This record gives sequence, C-alpha cells and structure tokens, in this order.
Amino acid sequence: MTFDHIKASPSFEVLGVIACLGADDIPRNLLFYSDCDHEIFGDEFEVDEALDKLKAVGLIERNRTTLSIHRLIQAAFIFYLEKEQRQKAFDVATMLLNYVFPKQFNGRPLMEQWQQCVPYIDHGIALAALYAKLDGAKLKATAPTDLPELLSNCAWYLMEIGSHESNLELLQIAFNTCSDKESLWYAHMLNSAFCSYFEFNDLKRARQTLEACREIREKLLESDHEELANTYHNLGCLETAAGNTKEALEYLNRSIQIQQKIPDSDRIIAVSELCIGRALLQQGDYSECRKHFDTALFQLIKTVGPEGYSIAGMNYACGNLEAALQNFKGAKELYESCLQLLLRHTPIHVKVPATYFKIACVELELKNYLKS
Repeated sequence: MTFDHIKASPSFEVLGVIACLGADDIPRNLLFYSDCDHEIFGDEFEVDEALDKLKAVGLIERNRTTLSIHRLIQAAFIFYLEKEQRQKAFDVATMLLNYVFPKQFNGRPLMEQWQQCVPYIDHGIALAALYAKLDGAKLKATAPTDLPELLSNCAWYLMEIGSHESNLELLQIAFNTCSDKESLWYAHMLNSAFCSYFEFNDLKRARQTLEACREIREKLLESDHEELANTYHNLGCLETAAGNTKEALEYLNRSIQIQQKIPDSDRIIAVSELCIGRALLQQGDYSECRKHFDTALFQLIKTVGPEGYSIAGMNYACGNLEAALQNFKGAKELYESCLQLLLRHTPIHVKVPATYFKIACVELELKNYLKS
C-alpha cells in the first residue's frame, strides 16, 4: 500500500495533521473539536470514518479516545507531501492545538489549567520540533500566525511545572517562529526564558532576557499594565539574587503600586510581599522581613489555600528566616512542609533538590548527622 491509495480521500488530510503531532496519545477529539470556529474535516462521523480507513490500511492505531502512528510513517508522509500540502497540514495542526491549549492571560499562572495542558503539551513540542526539522532539511514551513502564541503558552506551562530545560529548548525554536522581534509575544517568550534562567541561577542570561522583555513591554504597554507590574516584580527578584537589595525593593514596591489598581491581584501582590521579605532577610532586617512574610502568608492562604503551590515557596522563605535566627527545629518543619507541597505539585522542580539540601543543613545543625 502506498500513500497514493488514500490521496483522494479525507483520510489523506487527516493523516497530514497526525503526521505533524507527537506519535503517541493523540487525543481523538483534537481532530473534530466541537467548538472550533473552522470547518476542517467535517463532523465526528466523518472524522471517525477517515480514521477507520487509516487504521484498516495499517497507517495508525486507535482506541476510543486516542490514536498513535509509527514515527517512520510520520516522517515518510511529511516528506511525501507537496510543499503546499505540507504547509496546509502544519497550519491546521497549529490551529487545532492552539485552539485547545490553555491561554495565559497577562502573566497570570496557568496552574489551575495544568490538567488541560497535559494531553496536548507533547504535541506542541512535536510541532515545534517538526518546524525546526523542516528548516534543517531546507523545507522550511511558514510559521502560521498562531504558532508563536501556541509555543509561548506551551513554554510557560513547561516553566511552571519546573521543566526548565524543556522550556528553554522549546523557546529556541519558538523565537524563530516569531517574525516580529518587537512584539508582545516575543516579549512573553523572553520572560519565560528569564524565569528558567533565573531558576538555574544563570543571572547573566536571566538579566539579558528580562531587560529585552522590559524594553518591548515599556514601549508597547501603558505604564500601569499588569505585564509591566510582572516585569518589575521579576526585576526585583533578579536584583535580590544579585545582592542589589536596594534596587530590588524599589522594583518590588513599584510592582505592588501597579498591582493594587488591578482587580484580582491579591495572589501576585502576596508574592511580591514575599519577595520584599526575601530582600529584607538578605539585608539582615529580620523584624521587617517577618512582617512582610506574615502579610504574604495571610494573602496566599486566602487566595490559594493552605495547600496551594505558592505556599511551598512561602514555607521555603520562612524556613530561611528561621534558620537565620538559628531556630533550626522551626526551619526544619517549614522546609519539610515545603518539600511535601513541591513533591505533590511540581516533583521535577529545581527547588526540590534545593529543599532537600536545606533540610540536610538544618539536620546537621541539630546534630542529626546520619539524617543529614
């Protein structure tokens, strides 16, 4: 059987989209998403008929909810397609994925939509990899206008769950899909890169990407825009990490001034209060540090609950304060609470080994040498 046997049927176009995605666990409903504004393959019955034909000739495997395809068949079909056919398949795959993948709004977390991201993230990564592969094979696809948005949201999700290497790898491709290097989408990608570089303590690259992001946002956004508040917050965190606590406090207070004018900003204000506390801790002002930590904790419990992911960072910071005050038993309890939340929400985050290290340090201070 050759691909020519299905060329005149709807199965041909369906296979084109499947060939652009990850090879495994492709959600069946992605191909006929009922709320999609575009008619692609017809109704559910027509899509199933096309899939049944592809399965009958051995090109895919499928069950009730997902389908899969051999990677060699994917590659062979992609290179079999004419340029226009390949571009159409890539465009449709991008449109469908972008439609279903959760969207970040004004820098706010995707955390509540993580479960919706899970079925589609590998396919967003695969689509980006295909874009890069075609470019390397001198068969470059034109990036659809919605591809930067899709990859930007995919990258942000990877950053949030702590998959920082994957985030940075995806962004290297995503940057090339964005033709306008002065756009807000490009700035958003730069901000995502900053977050991962910052977590890796690569402060040089973190500063480069964040300053580039800031330049675009300050040029395109109003001075009281939420994304600028987020940018100043990040600059405050960066300056704290660099030991420039005076500059850090200026940025963080500037961020809070903007956030206070924005509805439903209690969580991010609380995080900024937490970061102010960190800067004060670094200055050795433990009393003022505790005041800001208490304010942050109160607001975070109100907004995310006592078991929310943000409480992990709160407990980590409070553990640092107790350790600085040589209350090692209290520090240990806070670090252990932090670790439990991290393992529940983001087990691959770089803060997990950092927290194990902190626990080892306080166990050493408590003379629990074997535990340490």
